[in-house]
Amino acid sequence: MRSKILEKCGGLPLAIKIIGSSLKNKSLPEWEGVLESFHRYSKTEDIDHVKNTLRLSFSDLPGRLQHCLLCLSVYPEDYEINAASIIHWWIAEGLVEIKEHDSSHDDDLESSVMKMSYYYLSGLISRCLIEVVDRRYDGTVTIFKIHDMVRKMIISIAEEEGFCSFNDRGLHIWKANSYWLGFMDEMDEKLLRKNSNKLRVLILMASRPVDFDKNSGLLLSLRVLDFSGIGNYLSDKQVKNLFEWIVVDPERMHQVGKDTCFNHLFEEAYCLGLRQAKSRCCRLRELKSLTQLRVLRIVLSTTDDAITLSESEPGILLTLHKLKVLAIDTELKEQEHVKEMVDSLGVPPKLQELYLKGYCFELMPDWFDPKKLSSLQYLCIENSDIVHLSNQVESNLRQSGWNVRGLSLKGLSKLQVDWENLIKVMPELECVDVSLCSNATLKIFPCSVDEPGSWKK
Repeated sequence: MRSKILEKCGGLPLAIKIIGSSLKNKSLPEWEGVLESFHRYSKTEDIDHVKNTLRLSFSDLPGRLQHCLLCLSVYPEDYEINAASIIHWWIAEGLVEIKEHDSSHDDDLESSVMKMSYYYLSGLISRCLIEVVDRRYDGTVTIFKIHDMVRKMIISIAEEEGFCSFNDRGLHIWKANSYWLGFMDEMDEKLLRKNSNKLRVLILMASRPVDFDKNSGLLLSLRVLDFSGIGNYLSDKQVKNLFEWIVVDPERMHQVGKDTCFNHLFEEAYCLGLRQAKSRCCRLRELKSLTQLRVLRIVLSTTDDAITLSESEPGILLTLHKLKVLAIDTELKEQEHVKEMVDSLGVPPKLQELYLKGYCFELMPDWFDPKKLSSLQYLCIENSDIVHLSNQVESNLRQSGWNVRGLSLKGLSKLQVDWENLIKVMPELECVDVSLCSNATLKIFPCSVDEPGSWKK
């Protein structure tokens, strides 16, 4: 039986790997069914073994996983796909199913949906239909891509099913009846001003400025609008218009659809708004309206930004009860106003990940305390002048009670940390990544600290 199936794979590694993963834990009758299916797919003398194997593997997927895999067709060849973005797409499209009794509380429901979403993603990985590029400290997949042969198959099926269209070179093209659109560099911006009552997903991936209009007819039936691929190319005016559209015009949001994941997918656009705070395109106080916000990145590009924020928005992040990821980039500004601004932010009680970059002060922010950050699981500090991993010199690494599981220290030439003390105050540590630090100040570390090094429990 094995030899016959291997023969059908033509000895090709990709075909063998995919069919092998599909046959794992299957019974002998199921193996026989697979062999029979190969016969159905191999009716001509010109046999494409990989194509037959892929089609067979696809047909073996549960219906929801088939749909999830087809969603990847909008991404160009060799594109590194953000797992969080695609998962929120699946959720918005109603592809992720959980049993009603699995959770009754909103937070429990969200957790169950996310776990099931990553279970779907793991199912595609285990079948070798997608390739993992990067993982988090806890093993969760963050970036992945699809093999070019897998992409050829799914763009063919997606077009057959009427989800989207492609040209002869496999490039995504717009048609009036498309349900999904991935906007690429090759596309004309004029199509973003067209009308459509069918388009449900719009993903912008152009590596150039895009003249996006909040009044575009494409938005009328959307469930997913993803700017993460062009975040750096959104202008002040576009960020302001979109923010007002989402926050100030709830009726418009209702027209778009209650399932639209704007509060999540808008996070990168809002980050850019804070980067341009000197033009007052949007301010921190407006975050109060984004009650579902999970991820926030703040970039201070001028001293004026810090002054404005520190004087008018104290403790604003305390109101964001669902915020789980916070990234602060002070871009190496040494002025005292920067420290005051960061100290004044406060931190939400459920924050799980904290990223601090370009922070030119010896001590951590005032709110860096295990009691205030009891849910923190991952801490990343980069290119900063921090000397003490604490908010007070005398309590450097003496604040016990941390639940941090992952730690990343990069470009911290002044940081003073003793490994034994670190393990005592962060007993839950499972993974540590270090680079561009000093052997003289990071003592007894079990891995390289000047060259990229890592430690796992």
